Amino acid sequence: MAHANVARFHEMLSHKLSPEQRHVVEGLLAKEELRLLVLEASEESAFRSGLKLVAAALSTHHAGETISTKSTIEAVRWAWPDCNENDDELTACVVQYAKERQLVVLFDAR
Repeated sequence: MAHANVARFHEMLSHKLSPEQRHVVEGLLAKEELRLLVLEASEESAFRSGLKLVAAALSTHHAGETISTKSTIEAVRWAWPDCNENDDELTACVVQYAKERQLVVLFDAR
């Protein structure tokens, strides 16, 4: 499903959109791409942990980029519903990883 959504959002971006529409579609695309990244990481490893999946989710980001705690945690929970870490533990991991990679953390409501 996520692969189909990514293709659909790319197709939508190839059309003329208002700035507001483009912003919404780009946000949806980023969320689906994050889900796929986390899903791939969860499938590649025999040992899964929510903390490892957070690191995988954020691995493609570069210094100065903004990341969302909510989207990152949602992607981990979507890719691995049996994740044992609670939201506070995952948030702490997001913050620590972001600090190490000099990312900007957006603390959005869950």
